[in-house]
Amino acid sequence: DSVTLVVPKPRFQIFLSSTFTDLQAERVAVTQALLRMQRCIPAGMEFFPASSRPPWDVIRPILDATDYMVLLLAGRYGSVTEDGIGYTEREYDYAFGQDIPVVAFTCDLAAGLRAARGDSDELQLERLRRFKSKVAGRHTVQRWDTPENLASFVQTSRALCRCLRSLAEVTGPHDAPPPRPLGRSRPGPQRRTGR
Repeated sequence: DSVTLVVPKPRFQIFLSSTFTDLQAERVAVTQALLRMQRCIPAGMEFFPASSRPPWDVIRPILDATDYMVLLLAGRYGSVTEDGIGYTEREYDYAFGQDIPVVAFTCDLAAGLRAARGDSDELQLERLRRFKSKVAGRHTVQRWDTPENLASFVQTSRALCRCLRSLAEVTGPHDAPPPRPLGRSRPGPQRRTGR
């Protein structure tokens, strides 16, 4: 008699970063899309526990355990931290600084939606413009206009598909190193060249 050892395939944590009140439908659509990808575990503010700790003290360890970030940008800059940086931008900056791969999606709201779902404060709009520009300067950004096509774009994202290929234990050359499975400690930030 032989014993067959079944080794569970690794799962990858995907941190969903965005403003909340204006993108609830989009966050639900992306979360469902990630769950349909089977080995992706969504992480985001909907799943944060109640805590007596400051928000960043809750967010940072979750980001430290993250393999990929899905970043959604639309018409709001969002809540700002005590240092004047929005939580979404701070999450992004931290992920980028930790070499966590970021897959970015943006939506330019039509005039009618902008009034209902976007910022009207000029300072917030300028912060949002600068943030979007920073992200677009570092990443290829996919544009969406409905929660449904956003979910489709997430499921067909080359970076996330590459993640699933590595999870399926496909051998051979890859154009990027495979992401790290959950449970392993992430090495410290690596020096970037050519950026």
